[in-house]
Amino acid sequence: MRRAPVGTNEWNGQATATGGNHHHIYEQQNEEMIDDLKGKVGALKSLTIDIGHEVQSQNKYLSEMDSDFGRTGGFLGQTMSRLGDLAKLRIKPTMFCYLILFSFLVFLVLWYVIRFR
Repeated sequence: MRRAPVGTNEWNGQATATGGNHHHIYEQQNEEMIDDLKGKVGALKSLTIDIGHEVQSQNKYLSEMDSDFGRTGGFLGQTMSRLGDLAKLRIKPTMFCYLILFSFLVFLVLWYVIRFR
Protein backbone atom coordinates (compact mmCIF):
# COMPACT_ATOMS: atom_id res chain seq x y z
CA MET A 1 0.00 0.00 0.00
CA ARG A 2 1.47 3.35 -1.09
CA ARG A 3 1.15 6.24 1.33
CA ALA A 4 1.63 9.91 0.78
CA PRO A 5 4.35 11.69 2.73
CA VAL A 6 3.22 13.35 5.94
CA GLY A 7 1.73 16.80 5.46
CA THR A 8 1.24 16.61 1.67
CA ASN A 9 -1.79 16.15 -0.47
CA GLU A 10 -1.79 12.69 -1.98
CA TRP A 11 -2.74 13.90 -5.45
CA ASN A 12 -0.60 16.95 -6.16
CA GLY A 13 2.04 17.02 -3.43
CA GLN A 14 0.79 20.25 -1.84
CA ALA A 15 0.92 20.71 1.92
CA THR A 16 -2.37 20.44 3.75
CA ALA A 17 -3.57 21.82 7.01
CA THR A 18 -4.65 18.38 8.22
CA GLY A 19 -1.27 16.68 7.67
CA GLY A 20 -0.84 16.07 11.40
CA ASN A 21 -4.20 14.32 11.54
CA HIS A 22 -3.20 11.96 8.71
CA HIS A 23 0.05 11.30 10.51
CA HIS A 24 -1.86 10.27 13.65
CA ILE A 25 -4.12 7.94 11.63
CA TYR A 26 -1.11 6.35 9.91
CA GLU A 27 0.65 5.86 13.22
CA GLN A 28 -2.44 4.24 14.70
CA GLN A 29 -2.75 1.91 11.70
CA ASN A 30 0.94 1.04 11.96
CA GLU A 31 0.57 0.25 15.66
CA GLU A 32 -2.42 -2.00 14.95
CA MET A 33 -0.49 -3.83 12.21
CA ILE A 34 2.53 -4.20 14.50
CA ASP A 35 0.35 -5.70 17.24
CA ASP A 36 -1.24 -8.07 14.71
CA LEU A 37 2.20 -9.05 13.44
CA LYS A 38 3.44 -9.67 17.00
CA GLY A 39 0.53 -12.03 17.57
CA LYS A 40 1.27 -13.93 14.38
CA VAL A 41 4.98 -14.17 15.19
CA GLY A 42 4.14 -15.47 18.66
CA ALA A 43 1.85 -18.10 17.19
CA LEU A 44 4.54 -19.17 14.70
CA LYS A 45 7.11 -19.35 17.49
CA SER A 46 4.84 -21.55 19.58
CA LEU A 47 4.11 -23.78 16.58
CA THR A 48 7.82 -24.08 15.78
CA ILE A 49 8.63 -25.07 19.36
CA ASP A 50 5.85 -27.70 19.30
CA ILE A 51 7.20 -29.08 16.01
CA GLY A 52 10.68 -29.27 17.53
CA HIS A 53 9.39 -31.26 20.50
CA GLU A 54 7.49 -33.61 18.19
CA VAL A 55 10.59 -34.17 16.05
CA GLN A 56 12.65 -34.99 19.13
CA SER A 57 10.10 -37.52 20.37
CA GLN A 58 9.81 -39.10 16.90
CA ASN A 59 13.61 -39.40 16.70
CA LYS A 60 13.60 -41.13 20.07
CA TYR A 61 10.96 -43.61 18.90
CA LEU A 62 12.87 -44.25 15.67
CA SER A 63 16.10 -44.97 17.51
CA GLU A 64 14.26 -47.37 19.84
CA MET A 65 12.72 -49.13 16.84
CA ASP A 66 16.13 -49.35 15.18
CA SER A 67 17.64 -51.05 18.22
CA ASP A 68 14.62 -53.39 18.49
CA PHE A 69 14.90 -54.37 14.83
CA GLY A 70 18.63 -54.91 15.26
CA ARG A 71 18.07 -57.26 18.18
CA THR A 72 15.31 -59.09 16.32
CA GLY A 73 17.52 -59.46 13.24
CA GLY A 74 20.30 -60.93 15.36
CA PHE A 75 17.91 -63.33 17.03
CA LEU A 76 16.46 -64.40 13.67
CA GLY A 77 19.96 -64.88 12.24
CA GLN A 78 20.92 -67.14 15.13
CA THR A 79 17.70 -69.12 14.74
CA MET A 80 18.27 -69.61 11.02
CA SER A 81 21.84 -70.70 11.70
CA ARG A 82 20.65 -73.27 14.22
CA LEU A 83 17.94 -74.46 11.85
CA GLY A 84 20.57 -74.86 9.12
CA ASP A 85 22.75 -76.88 11.49
CA LEU A 86 19.75 -79.02 12.33
CA ALA A 87 19.01 -79.56 8.64
CA LYS A 88 22.59 -80.80 8.09
CA LEU A 89 22.10 -83.55 10.64
CA ARG A 90 20.94 -86.89 9.38
CA ILE A 91 17.51 -87.16 10.88
CA LYS A 92 14.44 -88.86 9.58
CA PRO A 93 12.37 -86.81 7.16
CA THR A 94 9.31 -87.28 9.34
CA MET A 95 11.07 -85.65 12.30
CA PHE A 96 11.97 -82.70 10.10
CA CYS A 97 8.33 -82.38 9.01
CA TYR A 98 7.24 -82.51 12.64
CA LEU A 99 9.72 -79.73 13.46
CA ILE A 100 8.43 -77.52 10.66
CA LEU A 101 4.82 -78.22 11.62
CA PHE A 102 5.56 -77.40 15.28
CA SER A 103 7.26 -74.12 14.29
CA PHE A 104 4.32 -73.18 12.10
CA LEU A 105 1.86 -73.87 14.90
CA VAL A 106 3.88 -71.82 17.37
CA PHE A 107 3.91 -68.85 14.98
CA LEU A 108 0.20 -69.30 14.32
CA VAL A 109 -0.60 -69.28 18.04
CA LEU A 110 1.60 -66.21 18.59
CA TRP A 111 -0.08 -64.41 15.71
CA TYR A 112 -3.51 -65.27 17.09
CA VAL A 113 -2.60 -64.04 20.58
CA ILE A 114 -1.12 -60.78 19.30
CA ARG A 115 -3.88 -60.14 16.77
CA PHE A 116 -6.91 -60.86 18.96
CA ARG A 117 -5.92 -59.94 22.47
